[in-house]
Amino acid sequence: MSSNFKVYNLVQSYNFKLCPQVLRLTQSMPKTKIVIVTSTTSNYVLHSIFKKINPEGFMIKAEVDYEKFKKHMVLILQNQNCYTLF
Repeated sequence: MSSNFKVYNLVQSYNFKLCPQVLRLTQSMPKTKIVIVTSTTSNYVLHSIFKKINPEGFMIKAEVDYEKFKKHMVLILQNQNCYTLF
């Protein structure tokens, strides 16, 4: 296997009540990048996400097109945090 080969795992969930599982995932795999893509704009939900999970990426679907999504994912993989709501 080439040294340039990278493996990316995608964990997909539609339930923000999975915070404990996300936290266990980041503890067992510390290099994991958490990216949340959501349509919610609820201040309570957004605050909970950032307080409990602190993702490297956060995108509100209405604010992201395909090109912006690709750009954000590249930046996140380069260890830069990207948030569309700020």
